[in-house]
Amino acid sequence: MRDKDGYLLQVQNLSLKRDGCEILSQVNLTIRPGEVHGLLGLNGSGKSSLAYTLMGCAGYTPDTGRIWFAGQDITAWPISERARLGLTLAWQEPARYGEGARGMTKTRIAVRDRAVSEVFTTAEGNAPFTRGHMDCTEIVRDQATARNMPLVVVRDDRAHVTHEAAIGTVNRKELETLMARGLDEESAVDVIIRGMLQ
Repeated sequence: MRDKDGYLLQVQNLSLKRDGCEILSQVNLTIRPGEVHGLLGLNGSGKSSLAYTLMGCAGYTPDTGRIWFAGQDITAWPISERARLGLTLAWQEPARYGEGARGMTKTRIAVRDRAVSEVFTTAEGNAPFTRGHMDCTEIVRDQATARNMPLVVVRDDRAHVTHEAAIGTVNRKELETLMARGLDEESAVDVIIRGMLQ
């Protein structure tokens, strides 16, 4: 789904302050369906803050500006509603290179309704005694689709990279515990998903 101008995502004049410090200032961004964009910048330049703001994470409510996704103004929407629409956030630890390096790639995705999520992650063992781990979790509800295409590459026989994946529904025991505390099933699932994404 896209808006009348053909955009999947539109960010208009987005600003964010945290603890009195300006993190984002009048950010504008448009993305059409099928486009791939990358954000590059120094540590502390606002890349993660922009992603957290787009996703609606706690503490990242914009001071000014609008966020449009799939033709809808989602600026004031909670994280669970944005996820229902198909917006997701994946974390990736930066790669470390050289002998004895350690690294981990971690993704957490939750999709529902008819949302589609695609995540591409790579973990490499490219030097002696490097160690890496890839941890992927996707929760799928309703008629949603989650795809995670992990790529594990080892270029040195003394390196070691592991991969762990879980795709499916929420943990039944966690769900039952929350329901025993008085939540209905829908609310309990939302609590589990919010906890996973935060």
